[in-house]
Amino acid sequence: MPLIFWFAFAATLAAQDDRLIDVVNTDVLWLEKTDGQTVRKLLGNVHFRQDSTDMYCDSAYMYSERNVVEAFSRVRVTIGSGAEIRAKKAVYDGNAKILELHGEVVLTDKRARLETPRLTYRRTEKFGYFTEGGRLSDTANVLTSRRGYYFQSTTLARFKDEVALQGKDFELKTDSLNYLSQTETAYLIAPTDVVTRDGVRVFSDDGRFDTRNKIFFLYPRPVLWDSLYRLRADTLYYDDSTGRGWAKCDVRAAHADSTLFLAGDSAYVLRKQRLVVVTQDPYAVRIGDRDTLELYGDTLKSHRIDEKNYLTAVGNARFATKSLVGRADSLSYSRNDSTFHLVGDPVLWTDTYQLSGDTIRMWVKFAAPDSLVVYPNAFSIEIGPPPFYNQLKARHMSVKFENGAVSRLEGTGNAESIYLVTDGPAYIGLNRSVSRGVVIRFRDNKPEIVKFFGKPEATFSPIHAVWGRENVLESFKLRFDERPQRYFGTP
Repeated sequence: MPLIFWFAFAATLAAQDDRLIDVVNTDVLWLEKTDGQTVRKLLGNVHFRQDSTDMYCDSAYMYSERNVVEAFSRVRVTIGSGAEIRAKKAVYDGNAKILELHGEVVLTDKRARLETPRLTYRRTEKFGYFTEGGRLSDTANVLTSRRGYYFQSTTLARFKDEVALQGKDFELKTDSLNYLSQTETAYLIAPTDVVTRDGVRVFSDDGRFDTRNKIFFLYPRPVLWDSLYRLRADTLYYDDSTGRGWAKCDVRAAHADSTLFLAGDSAYVLRKQRLVVVTQDPYAVRIGDRDTLELYGDTLKSHRIDEKNYLTAVGNARFATKSLVGRADSLSYSRNDSTFHLVGDPVLWTDTYQLSGDTIRMWVKFAAPDSLVVYPNAFSIEIGPPPFYNQLKARHMSVKFENGAVSRLEGTGNAESIYLVTDGPAYIGLNRSVSRGVVIRFRDNKPEIVKFFGKPEATFSPIHAVWGRENVLESFKLRFDERPQRYFGTP
């Protein structure tokens, strides 16, 4: 039979060796010796201590030879002055300084609270880990996962498997995550998806998210998008509290309808103003059913004003479609009504025509030109049979296109023109005119009908009288060598 000792025990014992677990207090203690092993059984207000760690419980078994304690019911462990653990049951190995805790385990410190069904805590390294699901909460966020580590001395959590981080203004989901409660910062180490309260979504597999200040710093190739656009780059900074951010290296900003994207090496975002600005070799591509529109400039801006979407190029602005290209100091493009507005020495070119003036407005259908107006000081030049150029100069000019070719041209206000008259391959002469206005209709890109308004003053010169002379109107300037190059569209 086992040997049993029964007596009351309510004294504080001085530790003789900080490597051993000491009994500080108990209401009742008895000893049993079974299979050559002495077991101390303690009941009521049980208190153990090993150096800076104290354990409290309702009852316990103590194996002195192995320096192990099993604690039961209302277990509470204090580790120095920084952490406390509560559980229904605990096993403590005083030699290895490892705690195994079971049943509604709660670890708390100055920054966070960890809840799990089962926790292993290593005192020497000051961290705990779980494999049956855990929940870490601090003053701002709640972090959950199937498995995880929590380093109590640094408040660093390393969670894996079905990780979710929930804040007041966001929700984060991933497979692996490092989280620092002290600064409320999430460190991304696996593909991670974040959705904010305002509907902004961020995806990245590297970088950090300062949840306290709502700031993202992400790389490589992270993606940020909302209802208006999707932004991707090698490096991305975004402040969700202000809606401001920037992107660097190989930037791509695609609109939600997937018909327009901007690209460059640098960009900044003002989300609340619905503004994306791209610099450093920027370009934009608008995909239409019949054509592709390309846009270039020193700076490109995509922005929304009063529910209307605009694309603006500032500084050396150029655009190109299959049938029409142009340039200006700056231009804007309204996506809602497909309107271009070019200012600052604007020039347009087709294969054979050059159009210029102070301001040009152009309407586009399916990314191809439909019509345009030029004002004031409008000037049209058509490449004629060498060495002649058909020309029209007026205060105001309008042009209509069909299938990308000029079908109708009208000039009003002191309209001056020079046209080569031919008969088949033969050159007949030059016709010069001044009138209130003129309308020219085209077939196969060639003038078919010319109609003058008012009382035109016209002169005809036979070809021998004009051959070898400079037959141009005042302000004539040929600029075909300035035509922008097309890169993305089908020739």
